[in-house]
Amino acid sequence: MEKERVQKVQLIHGHLKEVLSLQNLLNKEKEKVQEQQKRAEFLQTQRTSKLDELESKKQELDLKKKELNAKEKELFEADKKLENIDSQLKQVTDNQTLQNLESNKYSLDETKEQLEEYILNSIDKNESLESEIAELEEFEVNSEKTISELNQEIESLKEVATREIKNYRKRMNEIIQLMKSEGLGDFSPKFTNFKDKGMTCFYRQGKCEMCGMSKTGVDLLNLREEKELVSCLGCKRYLIFTS
Repeated sequence: MEKERVQKVQLIHGHLKEVLSLQNLLNKEKEKVQEQQKRAEFLQTQRTSKLDELESKKQELDLKKKELNAKEKELFEADKKLENIDSQLKQVTDNQTLQNLESNKYSLDETKEQLEEYILNSIDKNESLESEIAELEEFEVNSEKTISELNQEIESLKEVATREIKNYRKRMNEIIQLMKSEGLGDFSPKFTNFKDKGMTCFYRQGKCEMCGMSKTGVDLLNLREEKELVSCLGCKRYLIFTS
């Protein structure tokens, strides 16, 4: 009687190991989906931030171009005034008018110099902004393409995961029928109840891999020798000992 019971336990352990292998395969497929979803979400967050930055840079460039145009007009007006002063200087006869014209010319020369310096600096800054905008626009295009590719990959991975779920459930049902044929009918309802929830896990390095609880004494001995079915008190899963 004892020998028959131990044999049944060992059969059940064999089925549990297969279930665990199936669960691990299924979990890997789910992890692949989750990993790619995280990548897509991270990239989308980056893209949103870059698009905001791109819009801000475009507005900044537009404003600077308007300012540059205004300064170029001021420079044009200053040149016209200087030409006019030079023309008047050739015709002036009295000292007072001469001094006034020279004073105005000096002031205009300073203004012109400041405007030219401002315009040159503005052109450099605008070129730098245009370069940044070009990089952001390139990122926008490339990130959109990458996100699209990631989403396609996610859908493909989901299809694989869905197939693995179906295969897992199918094999679980086959195991349940097999257990009934092996005289393990009393235990098969437990497989039915847990088949979609993950009913078993490894006991590794002195603890349940799922919840971290430990076993001692007789439970640990039975777990090592596979003479009894041992459940975790924490997560309720059946434990499979592994070194």
